[in-house]
Amino acid sequence: PFTDVITLEAIRLIAHNLKKARDDRSDKEARDKVAFGSLLGGLAITNSGTGGVHALAYPLGSMFGVPHGLSNAVMLPWVSEFNLTACLFRFARVAAYMGEDTEGLSIENAACRALSRIRKL
Repeated sequence: PFTDVITLEAIRLIAHNLKKARDDRSDKEARDKVAFGSLLGGLAITNSGTGGVHALAYPLGSMFGVPHGLSNAVMLPWVSEFNLTACLFRFARVAAYMGEDTEGLSIENAACRALSRIRKL
């Protein structure tokens, strides 16, 4: 539960500020929030360990020289899609934290909103 709280806050901060930080590099507040979200994500990984995204990202870096963050970003949508049906409730919560309107949606449709939003990042 503690790790879930940290993770969801990291997701919220990054999802709501990444585009702003990318589009306007002078937006210090957005950049700070993305950085803090990244820090929280690192704390969450310390508690829970890594999973499929990292396992598939490491070979991209070691074999092809793809930077670690980029290789994780490339793998995230694919691993999320693979895990979706096993973690519907968690993905539905992720969708809400990413700012998706999940009110009145089935758990499956809400979870799919998270996957769609992840792909847009």
